[in-house]
Amino acid sequence: MLATAIAICCFPLGANALSGQVTDRVSKMPVSGATVLVIWWGGAAGATESHTKCVHAEITTTDAAGRYKIEGWFGLWYGKYLMLSDANAAHIAYKLGYRSLMNIDQSKADIPLEPFTGTKDEWFHEMRNGLVACFGPPDEAQSKLAEFYNAIAADMESFAETVEQRQVAKNLRNRAKLNLPGWHPGGDSNTPPTRGN
Repeated sequence: MLATAIAICCFPLGANALSGQVTDRVSKMPVSGATVLVIWWGGAAGATESHTKCVHAEITTTDAAGRYKIEGWFGLWYGKYLMLSDANAAHIAYKLGYRSLMNIDQSKADIPLEPFTGTKDEWFHEMRNGLVACFGPPDEAQSKLAEFYNAIAADMESFAETVEQRQVAKNLRNRAKLNLPGWHPGGDSNTPPTRGN
């Protein structure tokens, strides 16, 4: 059976290490090997209007007990983060075999994932955009987003059977490339990336 997962959980900040557990919402069992992305974001005021901005991101995977931990995430960017309105952070977990699920309990860093029971076409449709976006991130955050998109795209490429499904996988790979610092459409794998105009 083909399936996948993503879950988002917002949480209060303060400690220098982030930790939590990813579990199966139905069986309550831990989910090992899940990719966990953490994004720090908030509202930034512009000249004419405000917009949501990402300031930092980290990525890791869960262990055999479904637990994850991110050490040393606290950095110089944190001051800029605190100046944003509605400053918050989100945990996003992805794992083949589960589906999208949002945890609205902002006091918990544990992420429950729900088994995916739809068709393969439904899975590709749900995963087509990489499940999460981050606007205006710095280079280091962009590379973490690229890693997250590539994890999903790799599963897509393994399970794609139709032309349409292979195109969805290719599109997500291209989206990952766009998040690599310095990458531009005119580059190739044999030359160093350069910053596009």
